Amino acid sequence: MQGDDEAGPDVTTQAGAGEDGEGTGAQAVRVDDVRRPGEGAQPADGATYAAKIHKAEAIIDWKASAADIDRQVRAFDPVPGASTRLAGERVKLWRAHPVQSVVPGAAPGTVLATEGDTIVVACGDGALEIAELQPAGGRRMNAAAFAAGHRLAPDARFGADAP
Repeated sequence: MQGDDEAGPDVTTQAGAGEDGEGTGAQAVRVDDVRRPGEGAQPADGATYAAKIHKAEAIIDWKASAADIDRQVRAFDPVPGASTRLAGERVKLWRAHPVQSVVPGAAPGTVLATEGDTIVVACGDGALEIAELQPAGGRRMNAAAFAAGHRLAPDARFGADAP
């Protein structure tokens, strides 16, 4: 089992949930160990408010590092899902991993390769190997099926500012 503050490289918020979809599922808690109401107030020092997550926060900025985008994809799985655009259509990414790839002059969001079961996309630092995505109105699919169905060629670009 991992520490309370660490998540493995493939852990998503959905994967961290218990079987009923609630909580983190990371550890069992004894009922006697839970603080009951009235046993003392939470100290105000260090307490923060977590604002509602908005879909705009899940939009991928391809100028970010591949590691940051990987974390974003995992953080927003399952809701709202990290998203980007390709040829004007919204696409959600579900599984991706950072890879070391240097292609001089490749603009962030540019498809570098469609190899095997993945699509490799340039980022601001490194590249992202996409394994699973979902077109708007469609179902999740592996990257090879997506690339074949969308006639995805190297030099295509993901991102809102893509031509």
